[in-house]
Amino acid sequence: AAEKGHSHACCEVGHYNLNDNIFDKSLEFLHKARDLECKRSLFYLSEYYRLVSPIDEYKR
Repeated sequence: AAEKGHSHACCEVGHYNLNDNIFDKSLEFLHKARDLECKRSLFYLSEYYRLVSPIDEYKR
């Protein structure tokens, strides 16, 4: 999230929760993000979790 000065809170929350294996709250927060980088992060995080620990509620 810190690449090229990108340090939006929504992405940081996603990374923190990723490390803590708490993804539900980060997804809920990232869904509200309007920033393109954040939406991109949400997509990769959701794809990662869809493979590692599927959550039907967040499947696309």
